[in-house]
Amino acid sequence: GADQVAQITRNPFNGASVLPKIMHLRDHEPDHFQRTTRVLVGAQDFIIFRLTGQAVTDPTTAATTGMYNFEAGCWASEWLTTLGLSHISLPHLYEAGDCVGQVTTAAAEMTGLDHGLSVFCGLGDAAATTLGAGVTDSSQSYAYLGTSAWVATLANTFHTGPSPLFLLPCTQAEWHIRIGPISNAGSVHRWAVHLLGKDDEAQGYAAMESLVSSTATDAEVLFLPYLSAERLPVSTEKPQGSFLGLSL
Repeated sequence: GADQVAQITRNPFNGASVLPKIMHLRDHEPDHFQRTTRVLVGAQDFIIFRLTGQAVTDPTTAATTGMYNFEAGCWASEWLTTLGLSHISLPHLYEAGDCVGQVTTAAAEMTGLDHGLSVFCGLGDAAATTLGAGVTDSSQSYAYLGTSAWVATLANTFHTGPSPLFLLPCTQAEWHIRIGPISNAGSVHRWAVHLLGKDDEAQGYAAMESLVSSTATDAEVLFLPYLSAERLPVSTEKPQGSFLGLSL
């Protein structure tokens, strides 16, 4: 049930989560599902697996899969049995920076890395950015702008507001990262630049910046940038971006 999932994972749960994707594989690609014995949940985890043969991930990456017990700090592995996924093996959980293995002979030949070189567990992008931004307590927050974007801070109490914010574990047990990510950010900027009709993308961005800096802000005009499926503040699969408050 949705309430139990929310209570255990402390995170939004939808089709973007890893668990529903495994269930989709079970229901719609049974041949592939039967051949699947191990699931990796992050890009860095795949690289580590190819380098060392070890299937691992960190808690911050695990937290948004839809099957991580947030307060217990472990997989909600009993769900796999309940859902008929018991033959699936989930990656072992390590803290970022833990040594998880060494470069194998085959990986050394493929990459040119030294055989036996130590390999360390990675870290999810939002957690790494929070660390890099130097946020150390709940009095600080930061905004990240890229293709997607988010605003994040640290918290020591669980979020109870209407917006389904994501929570990511910290190495400091009493804290967690409270984060509101959106999918439509830099991608919308790029879309707006393309409307200028510039063949050269760099010239397009320069022209856009010039227009923005020379134009007065109109507080009555609001742009809702839902140009592709969005997760926050309202989750939607149907893009419906819009301008509000337009006039001649």
